[in-house]
Amino acid sequence: MYPSVHTIQTRLGISREKATQVRGLMDKSRIKTRSFESVRALEAQCFNKPEWIERCLCAIDEVIGGFGVEGIDGNDYVSPFWRHKRIAYVNMGDPYAPTVIYDTAREKFYVCSWGDHVELLERNTSWRSE
Repeated sequence: MYPSVHTIQTRLGISREKATQVRGLMDKSRIKTRSFESVRALEAQCFNKPEWIERCLCAIDEVIGGFGVEGIDGNDYVSPFWRHKRIAYVNMGDPYAPTVIYDTAREKFYVCSWGDHVELLERNTSWRSE
């Protein structure tokens, strides 16, 4: 269901300790998102508490040294929360740099570049980014 610590470590080129933190954040029961300064800062800026996946990706961004959390629209309506966001990901500064992606339609984490993920979606489905 989740990428392994080994997969996270290898693909992101991070330490085992950081990979274990990332994996623990993906599994809601292991590491609490509020233990990260970036998540507490995000919550302080919001009127309503951010959804778990927003907090999770924010904490992962802090762990792996990304440039924030972003999303890519698709043509499908996904949910009231996600609206048309098909994927959310930690921005690593290059569309083909490995990162952590959350696919909102599949409700699944991936560790790969968001550029490759979007190309795969475009080849395998009728989904097109806008």
